[in-house]
Amino acid sequence: MIGVIILKLKRPKKTEFICTNCKTHEFIPTDIVLQLDMDDPGDPSYPPMFHCEKCNGLMKPKYFVGYSGIEYIYDGN
Repeated sequence: MIGVIILKLKRPKKTEFICTNCKTHEFIPTDIVLQLDMDDPGDPSYPPMFHCEKCNGLMKPKYFVGYSGIEYIYDGN
């Protein structure tokens, strides 16, 4: 018999995003980030991203684990 193990990941309520241009920090509800991650048919090697409201730069998550289990860490680059 083959068993299936489902791990429930404890996630923070909000995910911190950092603008790659002006370094502004913004917190976005994690459930919204997860929903957008699931709906995105693009390349799963890229994290969910947003545009900065201050400078229109690209905002990346400081740390985020996608719905597929891929871990994204923004290292400042």
